[in-house]
Amino acid sequence: MVEAGPRVRSTHTRLTLSVISRTVPADASVVLSALPPEVREGLSSAAPAAWIPAAWDAALARALCGVIGPAGARRVARLAMAESMSGTLLGGLASAALRLFGASPGDLYRWAGRAWAHLCRDSGTMRLESRAEGQAVVVLSGLPGELAVPEYLDAIAAGLEAILDVCEVRGDVEVGPAPDGARFVARWGG
Repeated sequence: MVEAGPRVRSTHTRLTLSVISRTVPADASVVLSALPPEVREGLSSAAPAAWIPAAWDAALARALCGVIGPAGARRVARLAMAESMSGTLLGGLASAALRLFGASPGDLYRWAGRAWAHLCRDSGTMRLESRAEGQAVVVLSGLPGELAVPEYLDAIAAGLEAILDVCEVRGDVEVGPAPDGARFVARWGG
């Protein structure tokens, strides 16, 4: 569908819409109506394997946050990524990482960049900057300005929290600004 500029797989954004419909069904239509008409129309007509403007995914994150608040939006994004990691979108990658590293968050964050590259095009580069016992720092650099909005960065942080869910550990991911992107600090314990 889209050949240039920041893109995301429509399957990812459509999965987020599905999670919204299942987890906050009373708010799903309100979230959709908060999207610009061209985004609504584009999402409904995009083929599952299509690349769509990443700005549409960011618009969904903003709309969701505006309707159900930051905590609810973060929960939806985390659930959507957890489903991606067990489904066709990222399931193969997640399974391979688990076979190689086991259920270790620090080791799985090493593959965050691969997952980002699988989901996105021309949307920056994600890499593990450092890891220590119970903590990992993931950096997203080269992020286009249109995607560097707080709601979208928070959705990305929630997606990184899904790794903690896969590893069955408690924890969270904080996001902060970086010169041309963002810095995500994951912390976990037992």
